[in-house]
Amino acid sequence: LYDFGKPFRMAKKIINKFGLPIVDLTDDLKNHPNQPVYFSNQIHWNKEGHRAAARAIANDLIRRGWLDVKIPATRPELPGPT
Repeated sequence: LYDFGKPFRMAKKIINKFGLPIVDLTDDLKNHPNQPVYFSNQIHWNKEGHRAAARAIANDLIRRGWLDVKIPATRPELPGPT
């Protein structure tokens, strides 16, 4: 069986050597309320996957004090073209 966690573990090992932060998005993607977060026939994120990742990364930046904003629980949809 394929180890889906292996790519992240390998990346983390390399990145840690340089003292850089890395965000593990696994739980954020798994627990995102609007599933699915991947396209059904691919390993790429769909709109909800990108939303979950963006929120997790923004929250990490806020936690580190690198971003000084509050991320709303939901984002209103932008109006379409008129």
